[in-house]
Amino acid sequence: MLDGVDVGLRSACPKDLARSELEWTESSPLDEVHGSLRSACPKDLARSEHSVGAHVLLDLYGVPAARLDDLDGLRASLEKAARDGGAHVVDSRFSRFLPHGASGVVILAESHVAIHTWPELGFAAVDVFTCGAPEVAASVADHVVTLLAPTSCHRRTIERGQRGEGA
Repeated sequence: MLDGVDVGLRSACPKDLARSELEWTESSPLDEVHGSLRSACPKDLARSEHSVGAHVLLDLYGVPAARLDDLDGLRASLEKAARDGGAHVVDSRFSRFLPHGASGVVILAESHVAIHTWPELGFAAVDVFTCGAPEVAASVADHVVTLLAPTSCHRRTIERGQRGEGA
């Protein structure tokens, strides 16, 4: 089963890097349900003077193992963090790995929130990317930290698509 339910996959990280047996298609059920989705990012990307968006990376330590291995709880927490932080949830996909751990993504109109967990280490790697106003990414990340309640957190913020760089 796909659609965000436990499919009992073996993690490709760190031992074997074999691809999963999941089949991915180019179209999404969202295409049928929502038709054309509108991005929350303006075409001219003028919301931020310096970049197109902010990418917040969170290394969360000391999170209870049961919380990190609970697909429904992770999905609910990340979707709530996104909404409470001012983002617009479009869809989410989560998978559990054997013997433990999970990965998931909440697709936002602004971009995404993603997580990969190591319950045996009490560790989660989370990234929050939103286009436009960097305050949204920061707020969503704050809510993730509150909801997952780590004992410690290392946080980095990266400006993406810096203006004046490249072509």
